[in-house]
Amino acid sequence: MFKDTKLIIPSIIIGVSLILSSLINGYFESKQKFDNPQTLQTQENSTLLTKEEAAKYFQISISELDDIINKDIDRKQNMAIFDTYQFIPYANLNGKLIFTKTNLDKWIDYNTGKKE
Repeated sequence: MFKDTKLIIPSIIIGVSLILSSLINGYFESKQKFDNPQTLQTQENSTLLTKEEAAKYFQISISELDDIINKDIDRKQNMAIFDTYQFIPYANLNGKLIFTKTNLDKWIDYNTGKKE
């Protein structure tokens, strides 16, 4: 009986320690994520662009951007492997093209010789 007591007390101490550390870690992690939710939301939203906004960002017409995208599609069909930023990066969401400024900047860098 004395032997069982020796195992129970350390087990309780370890269990309580794990629970407390999880609670403390969760508190500080969630506090970091949501300290300033307005700023986080603004930063994420400001990087998303429609096709029209992307054309404006490039200072070209929408039809010129369409030409670039169509040429990329044709070139991709003939290639099995290609670099990530070799072609203009976008996502097609239900027929609507979405771009991010960060990826467009990387595409520009790649195509102007500033490859990563």
